[in-house]
Amino acid sequence: SSKRAKTSQGSSGENKNAQSFQVPEAPNVTNFTDRDSCSKTVFQDPVLLAQFIRDYSDIPLLKNVRPEDIQNVTNRFVHLFSEDRNSDSINRIQIDGYTPFFVVSLIEHKTYVDYNVTMQILRYMVYIWEDYEKEVKRLHDEWEKTHHTGKNPYRLSSQKDFTYPVIIPVVYYEGSRTWKAPLQLRERICMSEEFASYIPDFSYDLVQLKDYTNEFLLSHADEISLIMMFNKLQNADDISKIQQIPPEQINEIISETPEYLLDIMAQVIRAFLLHINLPIEETDDIVGNIKERKMGYFFEHAEKMDIQEERRLRKEAEERLAAKEVVIAEQDNSIAERDNTIAEQKDTIAELMKKLAVYENNQPAKGLQ
Repeated sequence: SSKRAKTSQGSSGENKNAQSFQVPEAPNVTNFTDRDSCSKTVFQDPVLLAQFIRDYSDIPLLKNVRPEDIQNVTNRFVHLFSEDRNSDSINRIQIDGYTPFFVVSLIEHKTYVDYNVTMQILRYMVYIWEDYEKEVKRLHDEWEKTHHTGKNPYRLSSQKDFTYPVIIPVVYYEGSRTWKAPLQLRERICMSEEFASYIPDFSYDLVQLKDYTNEFLLSHADEISLIMMFNKLQNADDISKIQQIPPEQINEIISETPEYLLDIMAQVIRAFLLHINLPIEETDDIVGNIKERKMGYFFEHAEKMDIQEERRLRKEAEERLAAKEVVIAEQDNSIAERDNTIAEQKDTIAELMKKLAVYENNQPAKGLQ
């Protein structure tokens, strides 16, 4: 189908590298409640990343990128990832006839906006360029063994014709708030206008999930857009909206989806179901049916999810109310203690006033003048 051609683009007879592309094995994600783990799996998969770039990038050169053009190189830079950045990924894209590109994907699940992503991207960029220098030197050493060009491998990067690869930073934001962090590095540098010529600068592409309607996502009719639609699920209102989508439309998208991609989609849905505290038995039942391509089962049970989400929200509201009541009780106790202290102080003053009156009454008239 035309949809499947868009999904894989590696099975076409026109693709001379198709035979070299291997379908990845099912990812090993042990923490299914961790949305970071799910998203990292998504953005390290060549099929899903190729779909994402084709659907949501405005770069003409990458509009026909194929899975076999993509190599995940995240492990080269794992030492850069702090605990709160372990879902980020780095992929190398090789288009025939061009120097390789690098795509840096930063995944943001936080309820708050991270205003320092530009600085994190800059760190990635510097390390990627340094790694590229080392790679060029290694390739040159291999070439020199048989061709003897006489070029000094330690000075390759200082030669006139040496250039560094393009790095395309993408921030994928799933939060419900509007992303307000600056898109350019210079906005994070003080006095950037006065010293503009001395400041390195770049911008990143922002894919803010809440800006895309379900209809727009489904119009691409591929797996990544379906995963993004599921990642939009945040609350009961989102569940209500997804109930309006005909199950047949979803079933058509996944009719030829590889098993390992179904597993990834099931993991995304599982993370959401556990997030809203749906019982584990019901969660496993729904996820199992999704793996069997029975997506309609998910929609049939959306009402249960809706009720469960309402229960979760009600429980959270009750917990917030209980916490407020504790605060009010503590404030009441504090006020009562203060009142007691004031009363004691008044009693002390009254006693002092009595003693002063007695003292004054016992003084000779002359001493009072």
